[in-house]
Parts: sequence; C-alpha cells; structure tokens
Amino acid sequence: MRFFRCYLEIAFAIIALVLLAGCSSPLQEANRLAMSDPGSAIGAYEAVIATNPDSPEAKQAKLGIARTYYEKMGNAEKGIEAYEEIVKAYPKTEVSGTANWALADHYFKAKNYEKARDYFAQVVQDVPGTERASNAQYAIAKCYEELKKFDEAANLYDEFSKTHPQHSRAARSGLDAARIYETELGKTDKATESYKYVASEYSISSSGREAMEALTNMGVDVSEIAKMSESEVEETQQPPTATQFGAPTRRRATNVPRDTFGSRQREEDQQARSASKDFGLDAVDLMPVGVSGGPQGTMYDAMYMMANMSLQSKQYKEAGTLYEKALQLVGNKPWDNAANSYFGLAKSYKGIGMDDKATEMFRKAIEKDRKIIDRMIISGETAYGEDDYEGAIKSYEDALGLVPYKDSEIYYRMGLAYLKLKDVDKELESFERAVALKPRDLDSVQHLAEVLYYRKKNARRADLYDTEARGQGNTDYKVQKELGNLCYKYGGIFAEETDRAKQSDSSYLYAETKYKNAVRILKRKMEADLKKALEDGDESQAKQIVDNPSMITVKLISEAADAGNELASSALAKIAPLLADYRFVSSAVVLCRVARNKADKAQEYLDEFKSNDPGAADSADFHYALGELLLAQGNKDVGLSEIKKALEIDPKHKGAADKLKKLEPQQASQPEATE
Repeated sequence: MRFFRCYLEIAFAIIALVLLAGCSSPLQEANRLAMSDPGSAIGAYEAVIATNPDSPEAKQAKLGIARTYYEKMGNAEKGIEAYEEIVKAYPKTEVSGTANWALADHYFKAKNYEKARDYFAQVVQDVPGTERASNAQYAIAKCYEELKKFDEAANLYDEFSKTHPQHSRAARSGLDAARIYETELGKTDKATESYKYVASEYSISSSGREAMEALTNMGVDVSEIAKMSESEVEETQQPPTATQFGAPTRRRATNVPRDTFGSRQREEDQQARSASKDFGLDAVDLMPVGVSGGPQGTMYDAMYMMANMSLQSKQYKEAGTLYEKALQLVGNKPWDNAANSYFGLAKSYKGIGMDDKATEMFRKAIEKDRKIIDRMIISGETAYGEDDYEGAIKSYEDALGLVPYKDSEIYYRMGLAYLKLKDVDKELESFERAVALKPRDLDSVQHLAEVLYYRKKNARRADLYDTEARGQGNTDYKVQKELGNLCYKYGGIFAEETDRAKQSDSSYLYAETKYKNAVRILKRKMEADLKKALEDGDESQAKQIVDNPSMITVKLISEAADAGNELASSALAKIAPLLADYRFVSSAVVLCRVARNKADKAQEYLDEFKSNDPGAADSADFHYALGELLLAQGNKDVGLSEIKKALEIDPKHKGAADKLKKLEPQQASQPEATE
C-alpha cells in the first residue's frame, strides 16, 4: 500500500510538471520578454501586478521590473528607485532581501562603501540564517576594510570565519582578519591567533598552507598546531545537512567505524552517572526505566527529548540536569540538537534564578546557531501579541547583549512594551538606547520624538527628533548635536554596564559621526554669516581682511580681529552663539576619540581644531577636552590643571565638574553644575 501511494505521488508530480511546461504563467512570459524585449517586459510585469497587487507573483513582478531597468535597459536610476520601493513595501521579507542585495551590490561597485554596508546589513535582517545573509555578513566586513576601518573589518572577518566554518569564504575570512591584524593594526597576538585557527581548521586547503607559511614567517613554532586527519577532511567535504533551525552541520564521516550499540550504550550509561552540581539531580535517575537511545540513537538523544518535556512542564531542575548531561555526553562531536540543548539549559538556569549561568548558556546556543537570537526576540513578540507585556520585556531582557547588533531592535521593542504598560520613564530610556545604538533607525527616532512630546512634554527635544525622523536632520546642526549628545551619553552608560563594551564603542562612534556632521554644518553657516557681515560692513575694512569673499574662514576673521579690525570683531560677535556651539561639538569629537581609546587621533583633531579656530583656547569646552585627553595619555597633573581651567572659564561646566569630583572627591566646594 505504501509503495502504491508513493507511486501515485510520483505520477501526479510528473503530470504536474508536464502541464506546467505546456502553459506558462503571465509572470513567466514577462521573464522571457525581459531577455529579448525589455521595454515590452515592463508592461507585462505591470499587468501581472495590476491583476492581483498583493499576490506573490506581483512581488516577483516588481523585482522583475527593477532587474529589467537595471540590468537589461541600463537605466540604473530607475532600477535603484524600483528596488527601493520594494524595500519599503515588503520589509524583512525574501523579496526585500533580494532588493537590498541588489542595492548593496550597486553601491559597492560604485565604491560607496558606507551605503553598501548599510544595505548589506539590511539583507542580514531581511533573510537571517540564509546563504545570502551569510554572504552579506562577509561583504560588510569587506566594506569596513575598503573604508579603512580596520578594527571593525578584522573583528568581523574573524567572527565570520568562526561562526560560519563551512562557508566557502570562511578560511579566506580568517586569513583576511589575520592579515589586517598583522599589517594594518600591528596586533601580532591577534594575527597569530587567527592564522593558527585557519592553519588548524583548514590545514589541507591552500588557505591552511598560506596560514602556516605566514606563521613561519612570523617566527611562530607551527609544530604544535593540530592538523586535520584524512577522515576529518573527508567529513568536512561532505555537503551540509539542515538542523532543526536551519544551521549547517557536518555529516558523520563514512569511513569512521561504528561501535556496536551495546558497548556504546554501556559507556554512555557509565558516563551519565553523576549528580549535576548546579541542579542537584542525577540524569540517569530521571530517565524512565527501559528508556535509552535505542539502536538508531544515543543516550543523549533520549535525554534531550526528556529534557524538552520537563522544560515544557516548568520542571527546571529536571530539564537542566538532562540538557547538561546530554551535552556532556556529546562532548565535541557534531550534534544537530546542540544549539537547542544550550538554549533549553539557559531557560532552565533562568527558571532556578541563576541568571549569569543562563546568559552564558544563551551565548553558547547562539555560537552554535545564530538564529537562536531571533527565536528569543520572536518569543518576546509573541508575548507582546498576547498582551503579556511584562513577559515580553523579560524575553527581550534575556536577549540583550548576546548579539550586540541586535540590541537596538530589542530596546525598540522594549520601548513599545513599556508604552503599553504606561511606564513613561522606561519607555523613554528604551527608545533613547535604541537610537543611541542605531541613530538611522527612523522608527526608533519617531517613537522617541513622540514620547518626548506627548508624555514628557519636552517640545524642544521632541522637535529635533521629529526633524530627524522626517529626513531633514542632515542639514540641521542642532539635530546632529542632539543625536551626538544622546549617543555620547549612552556610550558612557554602556561602558559602565557588564558585557556592553561593543555597544559602548558603537555609541561613541555614532556620537563622533553626529558631532562631525554638526561641525561641518556650523562651519558652512558661520562662513556664510561672516561673508554677509563683511558685505554689509565698511568696504575698506572688509578689503583689509580679504579680497576674495570665498576665502573667508573663522581663522582669517579671528586673526583680523586680533589685529584690531573693528569689522572683523563685529562679525565675530554676530556669530558668537554659532561659534560656541562649534567649539562644543568640535571638543566633543575629541572626547569621543578619547573614550574609544584613540588618543593619537584625538590629538590630531584637537590640533586641527585649534589651528582653524585661534579663539578655541578661550572656551571651557576646549580645555575640558584637552584635560580628558591628557589624562588618557597618563599626564594626570597637567590634565587636572586643564579640567580646573575649564571650570574657571565656566564654573557650571557639567563635564569638567563631574570629572573633578571623580579625581578630587574632596572638592565639595565646587559650584553645582547644570545641564
């Protein structure tokens, strides 16, 4: 009977294929037209969309239009516009993943690596866990390298090689990381570590040999590096199979002799006999009499199934004991259920209140399968959808910090949950954290504007974020300054929190970018205002300053004012508020670089700042930034002197006052600082 059913299924499949071959759909016709008559293909695709705009075929037709404009008709502008419309219409779908990939590829080829990086990052969010997402992660590292952001590039290459060990670019990615650590960053220890990893994991390949050669050239003893055996080579050459959550795993090498079930079972039973240190139970005692792995499985498979049932019943000690022992029995062997077991073990630790151990196990689960983090977020979304907002927040809190680039999304979702709970302060903090980690996320920016306006009654700040959300913030220095302040604030907060170093560095980096944007906008505005002041003033005095108005700079006008030119002094007075903001954001760039341990870069920027603005040394912000830089360079006495100098100029300078309190707690007599 089973054979007959199988026969019918095959027959029906053959008939269906014959029918499909004989009658093509309108979408297929449009695809064929695109090859020979692109102009007519556009009309055919539009007809498919008009027939049923919400159908899967309509989505594919929109992709066809974009592809035809871009690839067949050579109209890149219209192609890009069509791809961008797809991204907006179908966010976080396979279709938007394809469109974002096309956009990323376009900008990468155009050498606009920042835009390419952003679009590749969107691909990862659209289609997580897919081959395309993996390729995008590698491409992001490549973008950072092209941008000469070598720290980010090396770290991403290194992470990619270890989290995607079977990817075709894994070994090359490890070599790229090692090369950058060695030649660009001078981090010999990190380079050695990466070369050793490639040499050990891919020893038979050309990449492995290249790594060995590099280590030899560096004078490293390579005799101790473990090499893969022939059976392991055969094993890694087997095609990957899909695990329960879609991550690739190695198949068992066919040339490894299998133990008889009896001897293996006895060995596993013996290994399993011990009580869990954390959960206090013996895994074997929890197994029903007569239950074992069976001839097609193992003891750890049986324990895994029993653990799942215990976890569903909220028997956390029993579940944790079984997950823990199953993982111990598996050891270093490939196992499809490893990621799920670590995930279950983490939830078991949460259930008994051991949060630190839970976090450790969540991290191990994600190391085995990156999709686990999405599963954790979805768990929060499910609770949110069921109006269990506190449960949603707990799920999101569990996921925080495990995959740093996901934290912005998590904080955003936490903000939505706190909104439902009417906890305004935590709602505000969550959206602020989301923006500090990803200022370009306009959903987070818009929600931050709303909570500030409607619930915190802070119309001034709300207007700035609303301007950014409407896409008009790039030309407004006040918006850029506000974003810089927010990112800098949370850069410091993340730095004080456990395991948030990457988030801190990211926020400081965004702060620096926003402050530099403000510097650029202010510089243009000041020069325009100075030009107008000279044009409206005494012509003879103006000519004493400069013949060509296009050459006007703050430095030129400042030097003329110092030389006694009254028109120059008047012009500087007119831009005094702008100049104060300019000095603040310029000093803030220095502080960001100090916070990111880039003292040399901070010194370069400070020198350039002072050179372009001779009056900078009159500002408290300048002396505060200089003081922080000197302290970072180990010059405490002079650094402390500069901090005090800042307070002499502005007794209410908050940054300087706070720093002085840390350095000299006894200085209680200092005036209280205000925002």
